[in-house]
Amino acid sequence: MSCDVSSYRGVRLKLLIGSRSRYPGWKTLDLVAGHRDLALAVLGVGNNMSRPRGLRAYLPAPMRAFVEAPVRRLRKFIGYNRLHIHQAWKLARAPRTVLVVGANVGDDCRRFADLGAEEIHGIDVIENVGAGFIDQRAVYHRGTIEACDLANNRFDLVFATATLEHVHDIDAGFAEMARVAKPGGILWSIASPLWHSPYGHHMACFEGHPWVHLLYDEDRLRDYARQQGIEPPEIDQTISYMFNPAPFNRRPAKDYTDAIAKLGGVYIIANSLYRLDPRLLDHPLGQAVLAKGFAADELLAETHYAAARKL
Repeated sequence: MSCDVSSYRGVRLKLLIGSRSRYPGWKTLDLVAGHRDLALAVLGVGNNMSRPRGLRAYLPAPMRAFVEAPVRRLRKFIGYNRLHIHQAWKLARAPRTVLVVGANVGDDCRRFADLGAEEIHGIDVIENVGAGFIDQRAVYHRGTIEACDLANNRFDLVFATATLEHVHDIDAGFAEMARVAKPGGILWSIASPLWHSPYGHHMACFEGHPWVHLLYDEDRLRDYARQQGIEPPEIDQTISYMFNPAPFNRRPAKDYTDAIAKLGGVYIIANSLYRLDPRLLDHPLGQAVLAKGFAADELLAETHYAAARKL
């Protein structure tokens, strides 16, 4: 088993539907309430790590193995980020100019270019931002969204997935996203997994061991990993990363909804939290983290969805 930074793990699926009103509406498709992976398996979305979550976690091992293969194929075919890019593209009505917040090496910028965007900017703190998509339509900026120097009223769409949970000043991050959007432009953000959720540390090798980042300090987690046989070659670096304050904002879920609610000059289309199945707290580690005084609602809040149109 390897450790790596996981992509956002989608949950309840929101399908964008057009309308004749000024603001296209949202329709929530709850295929099986609270069990995200079955819904995502049907539609072929979710993360790219094929983890046994939701209903699949309750299946016998042979049956789970049978289910995993088609889920992996569906995810590979459609892709999670691609789904959200298409939804944001429709909501922004085929935007000409796009800013991707948390652009990484440029994969999402490439996807917007493939859809027909004429000018795509990407911003990220990594040294090689945009290195995977070099194109005359793409412009990259190294830095943070909280203090970017991009011009006011610049973009038809400002897009972020699995990014705002890494932004320390959430209020400033959302405010800057609104500032650089054009009047009539769209802000789109999905932040996940949030810090206090079972895998808010983003590390795949602790699958099946929820909330360990809240229960243990760095040394105790190393001991726990050895006791549980979680010992990939990079485990020491992984645990050090988990306890490094720089990569994660560690903010409570309510901070995200509050930051969007107090944005001025925007029409809020969506501003909600998705919470996982409460049965996850029946896990012994769930009971332990509750005993430490963490609130159940906070421990289950995995995802923040936000969309707004600048007035």
